[in-house]
Amino acid sequence: MKRCKRVALIIIGNEVLEGDAVDTNGAYIGNKLSHIGMEIVFKTTVRDRIEEIKSSLKMALRKADTVILTGGLGPTRDDVTREAVSGFLKKKLKFHFKSFENIKSFFRRRGGEVPSICKRQAFLPAGAKALENRCGTAPGFLIKHRSKLIVVLPGPPREMKPMFEKVISLLKRHLRGSAVVLRRALRTYGIGESSIEEGLRDIKNKKGFEIGFQAHPGHVDIKLCVRAKNENLARKIIKRYERKIFSRFKNNIFSRDDRRLEEVVGLALKRKGLTLAIAESCSGGLVSNLITNVPGASNYFEGGVISYSNRLKRKILEVPGVFLKRYGAVSGPVAERMAAGIRNLARTDLGLGITGIAGPSGGTKKKPVGLVYIALASASGVKSKKFNFYGERIEIKERVALASLSMLLEYLSEKEKKCSTLNC
Repeated sequence: MKRCKRVALIIIGNEVLEGDAVDTNGAYIGNKLSHIGMEIVFKTTVRDRIEEIKSSLKMALRKADTVILTGGLGPTRDDVTREAVSGFLKKKLKFHFKSFENIKSFFRRRGGEVPSICKRQAFLPAGAKALENRCGTAPGFLIKHRSKLIVVLPGPPREMKPMFEKVISLLKRHLRGSAVVLRRALRTYGIGESSIEEGLRDIKNKKGFEIGFQAHPGHVDIKLCVRAKNENLARKIIKRYERKIFSRFKNNIFSRDDRRLEEVVGLALKRKGLTLAIAESCSGGLVSNLITNVPGASNYFEGGVISYSNRLKRKILEVPGVFLKRYGAVSGPVAERMAAGIRNLARTDLGLGITGIAGPSGGTKKKPVGLVYIALASASGVKSKKFNFYGERIEIKERVALASLSMLLEYLSEKEKKCSTLNC
């Protein structure tokens, strides 16, 4: 089989086309393959129809050396991927005893009997190599077609992902001796995509090197890709570009290894031995949720309060009623009192206070939907920032949460710089 560097993806399922399910498999597979130097040249989504799958397979094999299909391996009558592939290859479906034993074992582990309908999942095209499914019943399979490779995987991501890891190992073996591909994402905060691109205008794509930018809520990735004849050379090239970029955006880069903002904030809090408590209003606990998604958060996170009503702001956080009347619940002074209040209540080093209007209602000309104040209280005082976010309610809440983490990281980074200067 020739080196299978060009890949086509076929995502199968009525539910994906009709919007009842989101295709996460394509993104996962594409990301994994690009990191080993394989190029995705074609992707399509088709219904659970034999003729449509066969037609897509024919087109994909014209464009690629390896075709990967996901979905349609279940036990019901509309799961027809096995039939479509075997029909396209003009190979009969044959009963695979070992796969059926695995299906029986799956049900035995759960204390049940194998439904008779599941037996059809053990039929594979003649000549196919079965891929064991440790998380479900449907086996996947590999089969060669002339000089090309067809890979068929189950649709549910929890079943597909572990099975795909076996496939990746096989594809890596076929790629030995090919150019090494090294990718890096430098994650930035506190700066926009256009400003980053402007600052890196002189760094251009050329043979063996590509630079790109991807904006996310709360951060922007500077994406680097290097192709070289060996790993040492690839690392040398990517480090050269990293140093150049870091020299320009050292105050904005918070990660070189795909770490999320909440992970980096957590590491900084832990490293400095600081504790945190949060008072949230419009974000509805989302900041606390992100913080506690990180293992070990109990080392630095004391807890949080969702003070949605003015009554709770007064009673729990001791925000003066006169402040609420004079400035309104959505204001800098109230956010500052919330931050100071939660810090005092929890007896932590840092307190974060968040108040705003997530919409879609509640906005006015003076205080529109998306207006948010975030405050941070520490031993040295309280500071607040005003933000104007846009989007639907959920989007605004997500942007508020990430802006809060960015504000925390900015404070922790500044503190680290001061300590470095003062040798503390």
